[in-house]
Amino acid sequence: MPRNPRRAAAPKIPPLFAWVAVAVVLLGGAAIAIVAAVRSANRPVGAWVVDEHLHGALVEAVAAVGGATQWSVVTTGSDEFTALGDRWYGVRVTDSPLVERDDLKPVLVHVRLSRTREVRTAAGATAIAIAVDPWMVFRRHSTPPLSRARATTDDRTAGDGAVLFPGADAGARTAWAAQMLQAGPGRFPDDQALWDDARTQLVRSRRFQRGVETFGWEDSWPRLVSREHVWLYAPISRVLSLPGDQISALEADRFPDPPAWNEFGVQARVVWAVLEDRPVQRTRRSERAHGELDAALRILSDATFQMEFAERLDIVAGHPEVRSRNPLAAAAHRAWRTSSYVWEDSDETR
Repeated sequence: MPRNPRRAAAPKIPPLFAWVAVAVVLLGGAAIAIVAAVRSANRPVGAWVVDEHLHGALVEAVAAVGGATQWSVVTTGSDEFTALGDRWYGVRVTDSPLVERDDLKPVLVHVRLSRTREVRTAAGATAIAIAVDPWMVFRRHSTPPLSRARATTDDRTAGDGAVLFPGADAGARTAWAAQMLQAGPGRFPDDQALWDDARTQLVRSRRFQRGVETFGWEDSWPRLVSREHVWLYAPISRVLSLPGDQISALEADRFPDPPAWNEFGVQARVVWAVLEDRPVQRTRRSERAHGELDAALRILSDATFQMEFAERLDIVAGHPEVRSRNPLAAAAHRAWRTSSYVWEDSDETR
């Protein structure tokens, strides 16, 4: 048998050349990984950014309606939110006044908000009113509605009944001051000295119960549900948190306006959903991101979502077509829905 031809020897690769080739491959892989990491770190991220006290209500309401985008839910001021920096898009849910800090006024007035249900923020974003916490005058069924004369008479002995005033609460002082300083429908003074003086005079007023300076919300409930004639101007959330048997004994009215007015407004804490699409606008158009924003808008505008969200906070939905949980909530929702304007305290810490 003939021998097999000898195989040709493989060419030898110089060791230096081999190490250079390996280094090139490794460096190329590292460069690709770095580029991918940089792109990932700068890619816009969709998120629900929520004030901490609204977090649970939003998560549960979004889950209740289904079909939500797969955004993460982060709370304002958290480490997770800080890590996002300016590269996030999505929805910010907040009840903070939507104005610049150097443009604060004692109250902020939103005209026809109950009809349009949206405003433009100082930064130009769209803000949707998804829920509201209107202030109403609460009384027992057997107590007549609070009259304008009784509300403005500076004498607690004028007529039967007592007007309860939690003078220890800054928000209550601002709410009453707004009613007293309102010169016309939705017209309030900007002079801070006038507001400070009005708050001071209110706690000295004789139209309220004795001890008004130290009277708090917790002091109001025993008297409100007692058999005496009393009225309490309060946000609906304060009352809806009471036990059901106490709620069923109460009615809610709008604060009595001057008889000559042909339009009226309500004081309310508004919960806003702000559509934030800044990173999407700064980068190339992302169909996925814009699709997610559109989906979020549909969720936020949905009556069922707003009802689920509002009920978890003991407030009322911004949507005009919702089922109210009880007559008090229905009265508050009706006041919001038919109001010509809404005002909110621009600084609840004052």
